[in-house]
Amino acid sequence: MSTRACTVCGEQYLGWVTRCTNCGVALVDVPDAAVAGADPAEGGTVLDVPEADQVVYELFEWTGVQRLALARELDAAGIVHAWDGSDLVVSVADEAGADEIVERVEIDGVPDEGADAQVLDGDQLAYELDEWSPEEREQLTARLAAAGLAFEWEGSTLVVRRSDEQAVEDLLDAVEFPDELPADPESGSDDGDGDVAFQVMSGLFLAADRLQHDPRDPDGISSLAGALDGADAATPPYGVDPRQWATIVGDADLLADAVADEADDVTDRAESLRVLLRPLV
Repeated sequence: MSTRACTVCGEQYLGWVTRCTNCGVALVDVPDAAVAGADPAEGGTVLDVPEADQVVYELFEWTGVQRLALARELDAAGIVHAWDGSDLVVSVADEAGADEIVERVEIDGVPDEGADAQVLDGDQLAYELDEWSPEEREQLTARLAAAGLAFEWEGSTLVVRRSDEQAVEDLLDAVEFPDELPADPESGSDDGDGDVAFQVMSGLFLAADRLQHDPRDPDGISSLAGALDGADAATPPYGVDPRQWATIVGDADLLADAVADEADDVTDRAESLRVLLRPLV
């Protein structure tokens, strides 16, 4: 079975997944024995030097967004590199240049182009999130970036535009209370398209979670069918990237076809769908 991998965070996916759900970058095909990947830029070269001539930077405490920003800076500097999980690997010949870039990104934080964030200006609002886990803050960062909202982190304090208060609080609630379905922000009611999309997303996750363990699970099959009845690839849940949502709905349709045909790859397709949905629910 073919395998694909994210060149930023090292997460591996089944062959039909196209983008990393953590970092948003395109996945690359990797052979079964591969240890290191290629640069994130399309056409990037593969690091191929003996272990004795490699320098490894352990960046497990960095977020996926930070590693993506670092990868882009290394690529712009022409430094060939690879990722072994969350560890950055470069040639010893490039150590000095890599040291400078790693230090700059670590001190200066993630540049706007790395996080796809907008410029933060005007009247601002701060949220103290020191009680949140690093994983929750990272998930919130991804959701804010996907929604196109301007933001900055000052330690564990999130700073946003006051004019974006309602949209930000919806995302805060979605991360902090993932089991609660918010009302559609456009309609102000529980009957809008946004709420339906969140219910669809929750139903798909439940179905994928069950079917990855048992491809004939009746509750999983029922949940999948019910979710797909209300699924619209053109109407993503609030804060979810439209392209990512279209991929999710497409994969769910393929999973339903596999279930109907009693195909051998139901478990694998369910696992892949769950991986796509996991950061969003």
